[in-house]
Amino acid sequence: MKFSDKILLIPIILLFGNFLYRIINFSTILYRFPLDITNDLTAYIADIPFFEMYGYLGHVPQWYNGFILFNIYPPGWVFFTYPLYKLFGDLMLATFVSTLLLFAFGFLIIYFFGRELKLSLVKKIALFAFIYGNPMVIGAVFKQGRIPSLMALDLLVLFFFLCVYFKDRPLNMKAIFLPLVYAGLILTHQTETVLASAFLLGLFLVKDIRERITLVLLMLLSILFSSFWLFHFLKATFETGFLQFGYSQWLLDWHSYFWNNLAGVFLALGLFISFYLFYKQNKEGNWLLFFSPVLLFTFLYLTRLVIFVPILKNVYPDPWEDFITLNFVVLFLSLQFTHISKNWKKFLAIALILVAVLSVGYNMFKTPMMEPWTEHGEEAIALIPFLDQDSHFLMFNEETDGTLYSRSLYSYAAIYYNISSASGWFEVNKEYSYVHSLNILYMDIYINGNCEDLDTLTKEFNTTQLLANGKYCPIISGCGWEIIQERGDTCLLNSSFVLQQ
Repeated sequence: MKFSDKILLIPIILLFGNFLYRIINFSTILYRFPLDITNDLTAYIADIPFFEMYGYLGHVPQWYNGFILFNIYPPGWVFFTYPLYKLFGDLMLATFVSTLLLFAFGFLIIYFFGRELKLSLVKKIALFAFIYGNPMVIGAVFKQGRIPSLMALDLLVLFFFLCVYFKDRPLNMKAIFLPLVYAGLILTHQTETVLASAFLLGLFLVKDIRERITLVLLMLLSILFSSFWLFHFLKATFETGFLQFGYSQWLLDWHSYFWNNLAGVFLALGLFISFYLFYKQNKEGNWLLFFSPVLLFTFLYLTRLVIFVPILKNVYPDPWEDFITLNFVVLFLSLQFTHISKNWKKFLAIALILVAVLSVGYNMFKTPMMEPWTEHGEEAIALIPFLDQDSHFLMFNEETDGTLYSRSLYSYAAIYYNISSASGWFEVNKEYSYVHSLNILYMDIYINGNCEDLDTLTKEFNTTQLLANGKYCPIISGCGWEIIQERGDTCLLNSSFVLQQ
């Protein structure tokens, strides 16, 4: 076994051990709906029953007094998982199986295309472990539940390998996979679609004029294949104020996103170093031209100049890290270590083990596990069946430890009881003015307990019932709202405005 394979064995074992442990922990969704705050999963899974009830681009009344399904957020993962939902008849089982299948697809992509980079079996396994088993992906998928992002990562990896495959080959009939996969990216997640353009541009730069024209025509096909959603998305982008959310600003927030931003900086530096070493060994073959857009994107990310670049400034940190990790790991594993000294080999072996240990350690100490229901969570769940389907309720939660998340309750109520809320998930799907006004009103009530705000909430947002716990039950009832049900420290209140009609 080569040295470059041997030094990967311990990191592979560590990363895969952590990966399997997190799968087991994630499997708790099969019998317990996640309610805690580190949780985007309950947003995505609700789209599946919404799709079944209201259809593609249907009007969904359960959140925000109504919104258009897939107005902004693409439908790809729902299309992929819906047949599993129909097969199993269980939403959480379909979600869990969908997640496992997407990881399996990722492994198969790397296994079959890894030979294009002349990677050994050990390096293919390592490539999968570092791309899919790193702490960012583990946290994003197995805790936050960003499964559509996992599907987009699969397609991003596949698109990268397709561009590498056609780098030194003519764009023949097999090139039809380029627009098919890119259309899949468009329909799955916008951020990875934007970043994948770096691979596309790199392929464009290494081709002659005739093949550049062919490539442009192929990419026009990707627009055609995804046009049934893409054109609606572009229209809705301006109607909802979607572009007002400058997600790249999170790259400047070193307080809330310290570890993510720090990891991104080291990954970007590692990418530049790996490319330098790779290019020294592979000066033939237009690799500099091919990777130049990737290097430019990474430079913009590293310097934070990306916050000023249209379109790119709407990409949030996680996809950036996936994109940089993919390029960094591929370049690193493609290096030849035949001529380096013994001391450098020892250093490299120790460094890789240290990286794996730190990755697993980060997940152990910084990435929360799936949380059991708290007492307040059980009480809130018990009160949901008593909510009026004609109202649009909100939750005022006193808990500060993040074990009960209002948005999770909005999903649970909509999925299992067809009950509506004035708020919800996917706020980008609703007009910015609605979301902004509701958030200001909600926070004023949450902080100041203003009774006039509660009346405004009823009149302007059709909110005639509230769930509350702790101090908010006496505060809201003191404003004239009637407590109609109680479970422990949690209560269900009716609007005084409604009772007087």
